[in-house]
Amino acid sequence: DSFRGDITTVLGTFTNWTFPALVFWEDSWEGWKTSYIMVFLLWWTFLLQPIIQGQIIDAFSRLRTEETTTHSDLNQRCFISGVSRFEFNNYPGEWEARAGAKYAWNFFLYIRYLETIEPQDRNGIEAYVGD
Repeated sequence: DSFRGDITTVLGTFTNWTFPALVFWEDSWEGWKTSYIMVFLLWWTFLLQPIIQGQIIDAFSRLRTEETTTHSDLNQRCFISGVSRFEFNNYPGEWEARAGAKYAWNFFLYIRYLETIEPQDRNGIEAYVGD
């Protein structure tokens, strides 16, 4: 019998399909196949699938918690200096200026400046920030 190039070569003809024997010991192959399928489905349904779903739910929960923590930290602390928002009460308007990224380019240019000069040419604050 040669390959005809269609799916019946792999699966066989569907007109010859029959139900498995009602008494599994009369046809041992069908009994073992049915038992294997049932054990696999029970194993998948009650053991593996909940574990996988739990891992996915835990991962998304962890991401949500990290995002919430980061967002609240950015709302309560200065991104550059790490100073608490309430410590800026002594300097009116400073928190709004920093939160509005007024000084963001200044900080970026300062870091870029520190990258261009030699480490031995830095003064105290430059060495501290540069390291």
